[in-house]
Amino acid sequence: MSIPENFRCENTDRIVSAMQCFADLMIQMEMIFHERLDAGRLARAVELACDAEPLLGCRYVDGKKPYWERLEKEDRNAFRLAASENEYEDFRNLSIEALVGPQISVCLHQAGDGDRLLVKVAHEVADAGGVKDIVEVISRIYRELRSNPQFEPVPNLKGDRSEKQLMKQIPMLSRPRIFMNYLRETWGVFIPPRGHSIPVTNRTDNRKFFITRTFEPEAVEYLRRLGRKSHASLNDTLMTAIVRAHASMGNWDGELPLRIWTTIDNRRYLQDGKTGGICNLSAVEIITIGNRIGSTFFDTLSCVASLSERRKKSWLGLNTYIGLFPLFRFMSTNAIRNLMTHSTDFFMRTGIVQAALTNMGEVSPERVKFDSSPVEAHLLVPPVFPPLLGFGLSGYKGSLTLSAGVYQSSTQPETVSILVDRVISELRI
Repeated sequence: MSIPENFRCENTDRIVSAMQCFADLMIQMEMIFHERLDAGRLARAVELACDAEPLLGCRYVDGKKPYWERLEKEDRNAFRLAASENEYEDFRNLSIEALVGPQISVCLHQAGDGDRLLVKVAHEVADAGGVKDIVEVISRIYRELRSNPQFEPVPNLKGDRSEKQLMKQIPMLSRPRIFMNYLRETWGVFIPPRGHSIPVTNRTDNRKFFITRTFEPEAVEYLRRLGRKSHASLNDTLMTAIVRAHASMGNWDGELPLRIWTTIDNRRYLQDGKTGGICNLSAVEIITIGNRIGSTFFDTLSCVASLSERRKKSWLGLNTYIGLFPLFRFMSTNAIRNLMTHSTDFFMRTGIVQAALTNMGEVSPERVKFDSSPVEAHLLVPPVFPPLLGFGLSGYKGSLTLSAGVYQSSTQPETVSILVDRVISELRI
């Protein structure tokens, strides 16, 4: 089947591209295997994945009317074999350029104690849910090539990547209520127009690295039991710990409101959670905790759980899709980018919101099965620019991994390290 030279750019693609003002827009999945992977077969699987989902083999063309342009085969070199641990680590810390393409870059390091595989994806083409879809495509092709070396996938040319697939699931009668939720959230964010922040110096260059902390299944089960006392989810418990750790630093005066960014994967509203193609279908909401966090962890957890429960009952994750995205359809890409830049500058200047928790969800062993499933797997959150502080959370086989990308030339690494230690202290694990 012939693959077109150009592809349509969706509204969500433009919006994510405009978010370059506050983060390095890449999401990564890292996997560890005890056995050796077939490097040649893996390289071929990555190449064919760029045909199976053709946008992966494209570059993002910016401008008044952005679009995706298919790269020539020789320009779609998306696989590399790292010769050393240092080379692998350098790759992990390297940015991916959507404007250059391709939209994925894969690195394999074959160490003596097993293989490490890293799949790096440009956020312009996919969110964390999309990254899991991409790794599933690569692993499925890899398995197929074992018995059929001549295998070639059928390109996905008609799958819906737009937000329309989501909006079809939202009853018209519910949309006024969602719009009111959007107005209520906006009021909570901007009134009062200031918030608590920790002093963090700005970066002077783009050198970065990742801080990760993995909680083993026993610790995760303990956290689940901890949350049940307040009818709270695991995400509520982690969010509470981050909020309290954040409040414990930077001389919080007890009056300024505490807020936290969080993300929601809106695939929850689709049948079987499946999108038509690789895409962005997540949303950001800002949870306003206020200043009444109480004196104990459970005081705060009760507040966070109550806020979360209220939102889950009223179309969680859809506020911007109803309140803001329709406006973006009529705005130029530059206008969206300018709005994002000015908003981010305002947030940084006033401290309205500084900390973020991106829950990237569970990684299913079956979806990332090559010849066998990895013994460990986690997602790495996009590094946010200082003074913002961003954490990502992902799960695999009962464990949880907390990740943060930090910039070396800032005080961000020290701040995030202290925050992580205080989060663990709050959780008592």
